[in-house]
Amino acid sequence: MQTPQSPCASPHSEPSFKITSRPDLADWLNTCPSATTAYAWAPSLGHYILWPVRCKRWSCPFCARKKIGRLAHRVEDAQPNRLLTLTLDPSRYESPRHAFDQTRRRVPELFRSLRPKFGPIEYLRVTEITRKGWPHYHCLIRSGFLPHACVRDRWKDLTGAQIVDLRQVQRSFSAYSYLVKYLAKMHHLGWTERHLSFTRNFFPPEQKPPSPMPPHDRARHEKIHPVTFLCRYYAYLTIRRMPGDYYILPPVPDDFMNHALPDADVLPVTLRNLPEDSPLRERKPDAQQRLFTETRS
Repeated sequence: MQTPQSPCASPHSEPSFKITSRPDLADWLNTCPSATTAYAWAPSLGHYILWPVRCKRWSCPFCARKKIGRLAHRVEDAQPNRLLTLTLDPSRYESPRHAFDQTRRRVPELFRSLRPKFGPIEYLRVTEITRKGWPHYHCLIRSGFLPHACVRDRWKDLTGAQIVDLRQVQRSFSAYSYLVKYLAKMHHLGWTERHLSFTRNFFPPEQKPPSPMPPHDRARHEKIHPVTFLCRYYAYLTIRRMPGDYYILPPVPDDFMNHALPDADVLPVTLRNLPEDSPLRERKPDAQQRLFTETRS
């Protein structure tokens, strides 16, 4: 039985959705615009399941928000006790890209040179750009005492820049809010996707939660967006969203071939178009488990 959709409810909160419009489906899925599609057979459910494979790039607003939230929580657990801002002198470089290429390795070199005298230093570095497009670095640090003069002089030796801001974190400081502030306004750099880096021991050991996905097999990966995939194969049918960012796909009726959405911008698909090893070709005795059946010519 299909779950009725309340006209007053937000479309994102609805657990099921009938695919009748590509824009409405894209709004309901609300996933990475560069995502590709993975699907597999879940024996415990008796259905195929689908999940978006996100691009996970910092330049993608959707994926960046996901990464920021996860990292911000982990940074809070890392308990940094110092903030460091490292600036650059634009007059020494031909372009912002040249400045980044010449200085990005100077940050770990700075901390390596300080450790013999001041002990262990763990840090997370965020690359930010000024209004004029020049890079500089914000570092969240966990360490013992670090004299400002020593850090400043060493950074000047490495890069020629003289402006360094080092301050101790106060009790009221929220590493979560700090990181979200800088990452949320992050611009597309154009010359790197690595907006941040961190030392191996900066974060405490992370225990990954068990996967919410049910056991599955015969998984396949299609290099098309989930919206295109669903408009192509499941037009006018109802899919269900499950906790854990995956979707249960309905069985496709025998007489449902050659029915793609008018705005799907794809050719209608029959079994003759599918790869020989695609699970979508398989016939199963149980009609509820069958996805596609060859139409009569």
